[in-house]
Amino acid sequence: MCKDRTRNDIETRFRNCDEELHEYYGETFNTETQQRLGSFVAQAFRQRFTKK
Repeated sequence: MCKDRTRNDIETRFRNCDEELHEYYGETFNTETQQRLGSFVAQAFRQRFTKK
């Protein structure tokens, strides 16, 4: 499904999704939540795409 995606591509898609959520809810997440979510997603991708 998800072949060779660069980290940049993944981050861009995540940002686009984030912007869609802002539009949908009509407000921005507070910074703390966004940072937590961002680091969680980054960690998840790192674990998934790092060859062991």
